[in-house]
Amino acid sequence: MISLPAPPDPHRRTKVIAAIVAAVTIVCLLALVIIVARDQIAGSAVRVEGGRGGDDAAEQRAVLEAHLARDPDDDAAVADLAALATAERRWADAAAQWGRLAKLDPLHPDARFEQARALLAIGDPEAAVVALTADGREPTGRERVLLARAALVRGDLDEARTHAAAAAQESPELPAVRLLQADLAFLGADDEHARTLYGVLLNDTETAAAAGLGLAQLALRAGDRDAALAQLAALPDEAGFQVLSARAALYRQLGRDDDAVADYRALQDRYGPLPDVIVPLAELYAAQQDAAAVRASRLSLVGTAASDLAARHYLQAIESYLAGDTSATRDYLGWAADFFAGRDLYRWMELDVGAELGDPKLVHAAVTSLEAGVVSPLRRERAAAVLTGRAAEFADAGDAITAAVLAGAALELVPDLASARLVAARAALLSGDHARAAALAEPLTRSDTERTAALEVLGRAALRADQHERAAAYFDDLAKATP
Repeated sequence: MISLPAPPDPHRRTKVIAAIVAAVTIVCLLALVIIVARDQIAGSAVRVEGGRGGDDAAEQRAVLEAHLARDPDDDAAVADLAALATAERRWADAAAQWGRLAKLDPLHPDARFEQARALLAIGDPEAAVVALTADGREPTGRERVLLARAALVRGDLDEARTHAAAAAQESPELPAVRLLQADLAFLGADDEHARTLYGVLLNDTETAAAAGLGLAQLALRAGDRDAALAQLAALPDEAGFQVLSARAALYRQLGRDDDAVADYRALQDRYGPLPDVIVPLAELYAAQQDAAAVRASRLSLVGTAASDLAARHYLQAIESYLAGDTSATRDYLGWAADFFAGRDLYRWMELDVGAELGDPKLVHAAVTSLEAGVVSPLRRERAAAVLTGRAAEFADAGDAITAAVLAGAALELVPDLASARLVAARAALLSGDHARAAALAEPLTRSDTERTAALEVLGRAALRADQHERAAAYFDDLAKATP
């Protein structure tokens, strides 16, 4: 069995942040499908021509909204408002406006496609599928690509392949289809085929940047760090938002935090303080234990959209976590959950804070989120070690219920974790369930690290069950095993 002792560490909180930010992994292109899809999927070029109200986006939006208040059925104005929201990356508003346009003009060639694209951007693949298949309509080739991407977000590789095959049959020359085929080859671990497909896509200006990202991922998976960095460095600095965001994320994975920060700052200079930029930048500052920079990042978020508010709460959670204020961290995490619960650092703060406070709901949410994601065995073990350490503290304090909850959560993540099984046995003993305590402790008598503690639990369980001869045998074995 695995045994992971977790000694106290006064600097553990900041070390956890640094470790998690460094371990932000894009295990496969699944984490990039939306990043790449937004810029690379062939579709209408969404622009606000003339803007109706001037060059300033806020002024344009105000004019369009005032006009629609007088004439809510003006589909051209709705289209302009939807395009403006898309250009400003206000995805929730964009999805709503494109959906509104689809109702006003069911035959509009782009409305449903752009609505689904925006829904995918905010992480709602189910709604994207509904938008594309409503009323039993047959999706087009490019819409099939979005359906495949939605399936990938849900982790359904088979469905993604089905949609990809249909898209290839209908629109074989569409760059988005060929990019999807390359991504699917990567996800299927067919690296040679993926490398060939990405190599061809490098020659197409529409897919070159995405292909470069794919080749960097292939190099990274093959352990060729230098080749991965060369592919990333070859990407043009004037590339679009998603490409630079993806490159920054890969730099984080490679431990090149300075390069990641440079990309995020370039994006901030170019596009302003968008949550998609400020949040990962603040996470990097948190890894450097720079609470002042995290706070400055939070204060730069001046938008009033729901995503901006959630981003501010998320960064407040990071600030509180760095300061050791677990109660405030829990509150801010709750307020940020709708937008940021899927981020690695969010999940790990949720886990650690839930374990420290003995909050079963928070722990359950964190464990469920970890199990639903792509998490390496090492990271599962680290999470289980955090839970086990806290469980032991609650057991030492006589809180059997909380200790049992935390130890049980650790065993969900790593079923053969000996230290968690021991704490679960201790919790059962504390609660008077002698039979369960014995059942949990007995296998640990064969553990090199937990044998003596297990024998003590077994002896005490036998005593409380009035099995005195058995208890004497266990304590005799304990005496022999104790140096």
